[in-house]
This record gives sequence, structure tokens and C-alpha cells, in this order.
Amino acid sequence: MLKPPSLNTPLVRIGSFNYRAANNLSRTKTSSTSTAVVRARTWTNQAQIKAQKDDESSMGGAIFTLVASSMETGCLSLPIVLKYVGLIPGVIIIIIAALAAYSGMNGISLAAERRNTFDYSKLVKDLLGKNTALFLDVILLLYLFFSVSGYQLICNESILSAFLYFDIDLKDYILYIMLLYSLLLVFPMSLLQKVTELKVFSFISIGSIIYICATIVYDFPTYVEEKGLSALKLYHFDWYFFSACTFALFSFTCHMSVATVFSDMRDPSKKRMKKVNLRVCMFQLGIYLVIAVIGYLSLLEDTPMFITQRNAPKEYTDSLRIVIARILVCFVLIVTMPFFMILCRQSIQSLVSTGKRKYFSGAWKSLANLAIIVASLVVSNFFPEILVIFNFLGAFCAVFSFLFPTLLDVASSKYKWYTFRNAALLTAAIVINVIAFVSAFLSLVLP
Repeated sequence: MLKPPSLNTPLVRIGSFNYRAANNLSRTKTSSTSTAVVRARTWTNQAQIKAQKDDESSMGGAIFTLVASSMETGCLSLPIVLKYVGLIPGVIIIIIAALAAYSGMNGISLAAERRNTFDYSKLVKDLLGKNTALFLDVILLLYLFFSVSGYQLICNESILSAFLYFDIDLKDYILYIMLLYSLLLVFPMSLLQKVTELKVFSFISIGSIIYICATIVYDFPTYVEEKGLSALKLYHFDWYFFSACTFALFSFTCHMSVATVFSDMRDPSKKRMKKVNLRVCMFQLGIYLVIAVIGYLSLLEDTPMFITQRNAPKEYTDSLRIVIARILVCFVLIVTMPFFMILCRQSIQSLVSTGKRKYFSGAWKSLANLAIIVASLVVSNFFPEILVIFNFLGAFCAVFSFLFPTLLDVASSKYKWYTFRNAALLTAAIVINVIAFVSAFLSLVLP
């Protein structure tokens, strides 16, 4: 008969002998398996971390591209929005414009995700019909062409004011200067095949706008000390209310690139696209409010059409910062004008091409670019009032940035158009377009 172990015998010793033997047997059989499991878990974690970093990089690239395509010289006219309607309504209008831009970007994003089509024109053709897509192409062509014409005028003012700092008046020669500027700088860059090839220059555009913003903030105390705030208008309403709305809407336009940018993302899901859209609009809104509010409070009734056209305070012995800002505007336009010219040329190609002809020679592209340059110079010469051109630009961008995205969203939605959400979006888009086109009409008839 076996005796039970004595209570004085250490249980750990007995147990340790048994378990050690068992562990030795299990190690010989499962060591390779357990090692493989550990390695698999390690590789899985590394893959997840790498995928997460790639996702963040993909989203960051999308945000940068959309910001670069919208943060152009149009935002430099935002201080005049507050001059037209006053401080409080002006800030509200800019915030509403950001929300409208966010809604339009979401409309394109949702339609692209639902139809798995990441091309704006193809989305319109697929959901709204061939004739509607043709109308959109015409609107885009007009918008792009008038943008180039408007940028010619902005460049005119920047070059003239920059040389006046050195007491050189080039007003009588500005047409020749602009012709040389367009042919020697803008034209060669417009010969690029795709707008994505201009991405490398986007840092110049964003950096220039941020520098101008920093200059406005730095000079603000000096302007307030000289001019005071006695002429500050908290609110004011007249016919220029429509122009104020149009300028604010124009500053947030980047909708042509939304679908294409999301096609390059690692995972263009609805949640991630909305997150990108929100961050883009919030970044723009922060920079734009600084430019608008500080720019307006610095000059009040003396606020010019573009904040870079402001005169230096009287006590300044050196206004080199302002001159640098004006020169940077010209550098921004060296990037922006070719970008719009390439898109304008592509729109012309899309309109004139047939099913048989899809290829356009380099000579044809060069002639098209020259024609765009000459025509834009002629238009800017006949319409030297940039207020008129910018009002028409706002009317055009209201169509493809707010009306069409809403129509795409509603058409691709599983709900009827008369549901509360869809009806509200359609109503808002119609109101925005009415305001924009009234602004364009008034710019022609009002002094």
C-alpha cells in the first residue's frame, strides 16, 4: 500500500519535478510552433503599425493637396468682405462659406464612394446625364478662363506696387511686362502634361500665404496706433452684401480636385473622406479669419481690394515686408496660373474631342496655351475692374462647388429628394447660387 506523502515533504518540490518533466516534453514538441506564433504576432503588429502610418500619410497628402489647390490669392480679398458688411456679419459669412464648402466636398465624396467613381465629370455624367455634364464642362471652362484673367489683374497690381517702392512707375508699360511675364514664366510651366506635376511648387503657394498672414498680424499694432478703431463698423448692409458672400465662397473653392484626390488615398472610405474634408475646411477657416479680421481692423475704410495692396504706415521708414508680400503674390501666381491654364486647356480638349480623336499634339497644346494667355490679357485689359471678374468667378464656382455637389449627393442617395435632409441641402444650394448670380449682375450695373 502506497503511503501518502508526508506533510513535511515540500509540495513545491514534488510538483516541480512533475511539471518540469511535463514542460520538458512539451517544449520539445511545441517550441517551433510557439516561436512561429510569436513571430506572426510581431509581424502582424508591425504590419498594423505600418498600415496605420500609411493611412495617416495618405490622409496628410490629401489634406495638403486640397489646401494647396484652394489657398490662393483669392483669400487675400477677404478683408474687404468685412468692409462691405461690417465685422460681425463678415465673420458669420466666412464661417457659413466654410460650412457650405464642407457640405459641397462631402457631397462629391459621398457620391464618389457610393458609385465607386472618383472623377467629378464622370460622376456628373453618370448621375445627372450627358447634357448636364456638358453644361458643367462649359461652366468649368468659363471659371478657369476668368480665373486666369483675374490673376492677370492681380499680378498687374502686385508688380506695379512692388516697383513703386523703388520709385519706378511702370504703369505705361504694364501690358508689355505682363506679356513677358506670361510668356517667359507662366507659358513654359503650362506645357506640363498634368496638374499633378505642379505639386512640388505647392509649398511656395502655401508658404507665401502664411507669410502674408504673419505680416498682417505683425503690422497690426502699428496700423491700429496710427488709424485707431473709431471707424469700425460692426454691421452694415447694402448691395455689396452679395459681393461679400461671393468673395467668401470663392476663397474656399477646391471642389474640382476632391474626387481625384480621394482616388489616390489608401482607403477612401466615407468616414476618412469626411475627416479630410473637415480638416481642410477648418485649416482654411483659421487662416482666413486671421487675414480677414486683422486685415480689416488694420485699415477699416481704407481696406483695399487685396490686402497686399495696402500702404505702409506713415511711421515706417522701411516697408520691405509689404514689398516682399507683393512679390510673393507674383510667385504664387507663377504656380496658380499654369495650374488653371492646364485645366482650361484640358476642358477645351474635352469639349472639342470626339470619339475618334483622343490625342492632341504638343503643337496643339502650345497654341491653345498661347491663345488662353492672349485672350486673358485682352479680357483683363477690357475689364480692369477686378471686382467684376471676381463676382463672375463667384457665380461660376457656386454652380460647380455647391449646386452640382448637392445634386450628386441627392441623386446617389437612397432617399427621395423631398426628405428633410435632401430638401434642405437643395434649398441651401439654390439660395447660394441666387446670391452669387445676383452679385455678378449687380457688379455690371452698379458703380
